[in-house]
Amino acid sequence: MQNSSLENVTPEQELSSESVAEVPTSSPVIANTFVGGCAVNKEYAMKAIKRLKSLLKTSNKINEMGINLLEYETPFVNLIEESVAVVLCRNNEKIFELILNDIQWWLYENVEKVIIYKDKKMDVSTAEKFVNWLSDHYNSEAVTA
Repeated sequence: MQNSSLENVTPEQELSSESVAEVPTSSPVIANTFVGGCAVNKEYAMKAIKRLKSLLKTSNKINEMGINLLEYETPFVNLIEESVAVVLCRNNEKIFELILNDIQWWLYENVEKVIIYKDKKMDVSTAEKFVNWLSDHYNSEAVTA
């Protein structure tokens, strides 16, 4: 494996403008991220939620062995939860907290993962279904108006 050119970088060099790569805005992936970005945001949200669920399962197993990791993982977990809410709320502060609360419900509540909204019952048992519901529901005109 090759050594990274960043191994011996000082903090001052890391923050200098010379060390920042030019981001090609003509890239379709970059353009999708900044203009709408729905697909990229949903993909990130799904990966992050799956990773959090996996982390929680591992943490619970370790906790059952008598080792409490709660104080070490909480800041990291909170930041990931919030980042998912940020990318899905599309700069709408009103729905940021709603999305964050739903994410925490989905991750931590040991209940059947079903949402009933306007007399419709929706299965959100997988990360994909849950993130699709979050994105569709909180970006609908009825919620954002």
